[in-house]
Amino acid sequence: MQTIEIKSLHLYPVKSCGSIDLKEATIGERGFTYDRNWMVVQPDGSKLTQRELPKMALIQPQLDQDLLTLHYCGSKSLEVSLAYPPEERILVDIWGHKCVALDEGLQAAEWLSNVLKREVRLVRFDPSHRRLVDSTWAGTSGAHTGFADVLPFLVTSEESLAVINEYRKAEGLPPSHMSRYRPNFVIAGAGAFGEDTIPALRLRSEGKIEFVRPCSRCPITNIDQTTGEREKRGNLQILAERRNLKNYKGKSGAMFGVQGFPSNADGQRVKVGDVLEIADLTEGLELPPLPRLF
Repeated sequence: MQTIEIKSLHLYPVKSCGSIDLKEATIGERGFTYDRNWMVVQPDGSKLTQRELPKMALIQPQLDQDLLTLHYCGSKSLEVSLAYPPEERILVDIWGHKCVALDEGLQAAEWLSNVLKREVRLVRFDPSHRRLVDSTWAGTSGAHTGFADVLPFLVTSEESLAVINEYRKAEGLPPSHMSRYRPNFVIAGAGAFGEDTIPALRLRSEGKIEFVRPCSRCPITNIDQTTGEREKRGNLQILAERRNLKNYKGKSGAMFGVQGFPSNADGQRVKVGDVLEIADLTEGLELPPLPRLF
């Protein structure tokens, strides 16, 4: 049985802001606990990401037992209580999905507005809401997510990044750090782009991570996550030329990594260094046969 090693784990409490690198993580119904649990929105409730504001990468989150703390160079840090969710609601829009979110209030709005130099608010995902994953990807599983774009998990591999960095080297570009791809899991063992054809990974118990969608990348892959600077030519253009592939719906894109969701894994923990078995997709997902990319 072929196995895969987890090389790193990453959490993004606020959508499109900085990451937290983890040694171990807890899996919930919507992915890692607190992953994409908050989002920055405009006054009309529409999402804001690094696509529009690359400097969001420089807002660094910290999670403690009772607090989400946001740090930004030159500003006093913002503290948000985890224990007391806000009562005020706001209608938000994430990729056409409209739902009611919890507004973190004036102090958070003023802090973020000062940092980002535009009027914004910070909202929290309402835990009573179920944002179902499109059945094209999740079948009848009932998988759902928080403020992630499409699915709760993004998985990339070290071998695939090494190939892209060889392409960059040939163009005289410095190597790209994996942080530009914003994965939750970084794996090794399947070979370059081997993650494209992994159906699922079995966890230590009967739980699994189901891999159901190749990830079409966006301009965030060109943004240095340590400086907030955007390359004019970089990962996105290289992927568009070298990895312009189609997904199940026949839609083409610059593909790197795969997206998925947990099944029968609520409360399980994963650690860097864990070795997981490749498994079949759970029966009933009703997905087309492999390979995913064509």
